[in-house]
Amino acid sequence: MSSNSVLALTASSTRYLATLAHPTFFPFPLGLVLHAARTSLAHQHLVRTFSTWKSTPWSAYLAGFFILAWGGGVASHVLLGLPPPQLYSARPWVGYLAVHLALTFLGPLLKFEKIPSRIMDTLCLPIDTLLRVISIFSALNLLTPAPGSPLQVNPLLAASPIVPLFLGAIASSGGGTLASALSVWEPEWRLRSPGWMRAGVGLRGSVDVWGGAVAAGVWCFLAGQQPFYQNLRVTVYEVLGVKPTVVDAGDARAVATLVLGTLFAWRVYGVHWAPINAKNAQQQKKLKGNDTKSQ
Repeated sequence: MSSNSVLALTASSTRYLATLAHPTFFPFPLGLVLHAARTSLAHQHLVRTFSTWKSTPWSAYLAGFFILAWGGGVASHVLLGLPPPQLYSARPWVGYLAVHLALTFLGPLLKFEKIPSRIMDTLCLPIDTLLRVISIFSALNLLTPAPGSPLQVNPLLAASPIVPLFLGAIASSGGGTLASALSVWEPEWRLRSPGWMRAGVGLRGSVDVWGGAVAAGVWCFLAGQQPFYQNLRVTVYEVLGVKPTVVDAGDARAVATLVLGTLFAWRVYGVHWAPINAKNAQQQKKLKGNDTKSQ
């Protein structure tokens, strides 16, 4: 498959997720439905790792889900001084709540928790990448609102070369960062360091954060309109001796998607499939089995 075909497939997949799940019965974008479903499955899996999960109040269960799902989007709006959609529209509440409740009641019947995490993470790799990209570019689009939109950003923030990188990192990892910092999956919530700030996490464990910034930076370099990135493109092209070309915003987004997908694949391989980690996982499983037999 040629590089143009890969870019075309990536771009078409992103556009497809913008279509409605059903124009009448469930008029929500497929991207929203998939994001709500993926977040719901992850939240349920983490909550059920604790033996006391059945006694978790519904208020804590739902609040934890919303923090995991919306943390990045809300934080992006707050960074830019804009009101998040959840404060002035019922659509996010209806769409996410409907999907989460449906999967909460169907989960025990479909036995999602029986699927090993390595299989789930591997199969969901393309979906996870596309959903993160949608979140990242939804945040980046806030920097260039329509002229008549009431959501106008401070010009200093819109022209900043740093803000897009922050938005990429926050949109990609904000939900997980807030959820882990508040320990929303534990029986008692408590404030602690986010998962990617804990000892031993390393680059792979924090790829959600810096990978989002890298994806945003790639897009800004290829198609960003901030003066800094325009000058940077010209300088790089001159150093490489390449004729300056204008990259279509859609193609630049596809390239950023491929970059982020590659980083996520690197993490999935290192965590689940690398020989040393696979061996450690088997040893832990064997020890767990021995402990179970001895009880």
